[in-house]
Amino acid sequence: MKTKKEYIQGIGFIEVKRWKSSKNIKLSFKPGHGFLLTYPYSSNKSSALKIIKIHRNWIDKIKEKYDNFEVKDLEIQEKKLLKVKLEKRLKELSKAHNLPYNKFFLRKMRSRWGSCSG
Repeated sequence: MKTKKEYIQGIGFIEVKRWKSSKNIKLSFKPGHGFLLTYPYSSNKSSALKIIKIHRNWIDKIKEKYDNFEVKDLEIQEKKLLKVKLEKRLKELSKAHNLPYNKFFLRKMRSRWGSCSG
């Protein structure tokens, strides 16, 4: 796997990877990461870069959609807003049912679903 960043006029940097297990040329996009172009060892870099010219309209559409999109900032803002709303609701329920609580926190749990703290 050889990875390089290529600068394309009007688009910016695109990560270009050559994969042994790849059978086709693939152009993908991940918010927060950017564009990724993968191609197999059986094809050359210039033919892989031609895909960018072919799919220029799609690239422009995606760039326009995600240009001002900041993933980390959005996640932080959503988490703060959610914490305020949940903390308010927790206080209401605690008072209504006369059940005190010690602390409240949010975590980004990916593997420990259903785990309890406290």
